[in-house]
Amino acid sequence: MKKFSKRLLSLVLVGATILSMSTVALAAPAEETANVIDVEGIERFFSKNEDGTMSMNAERAREAGYSEYTIQFVQGNIDGINEAVQTQGAVIDDEFKMTIYFASTRARGQSKVEIWATGMVLIYMNNEQADDLYNALANLHPLTILANVLSKLTKAQSVLGQACRIAAFVANLQVVSYKAQIGQVKSNGTGIIMYVTPMPDGVGSTASFGAQ
Repeated sequence: MKKFSKRLLSLVLVGATILSMSTVALAAPAEETANVIDVEGIERFFSKNEDGTMSMNAERAREAGYSEYTIQFVQGNIDGINEAVQTQGAVIDDEFKMTIYFASTRARGQSKVEIWATGMVLIYMNNEQADDLYNALANLHPLTILANVLSKLTKAQSVLGQACRIAAFVANLQVVSYKAQIGQVKSNGTGIIMYVTPMPDGVGSTASFGAQ
């Protein structure tokens, strides 16, 4: 009887250990994916204000299941957009896209920034600004981020600097790695479009480039 009791106790302890290990294993993925943004459909909680700014009903977004991390990411973008509306003359359309225009003198191509609070950013640079960015990337470390390139710019500083201020993840773009792509698309001399999207963590970003 004692042997049976000891064996039973051993089985119980082994079972408890396995259950504990399984619980940890199941919990790990949730911990790893906690800081991932998922903005799909969150626009339904946006609204425009009378002063031209925009708002998000964060409480309803939480009730719908959006994570606090996602809500904070979107709210940060909204704060940047609203500041640009109030201080830089930016406008928000009915699809909650913010646009801010920059004077373009005799240069070829548009100069403007389009930003959605969900994370998409389009930066239009005229031919002079595109040349300025391309030339500034010479002899820089491959991992240099856009924020550390701004001081080297002249003509492109305003448009790129504004994008970095409104959406923080744009500033973290490792832009030097795109030098060859920039050189290729700017060759027609009509300006370029820089498409920036946030990484899943909402901190870093990736980009692609096209000609205007």
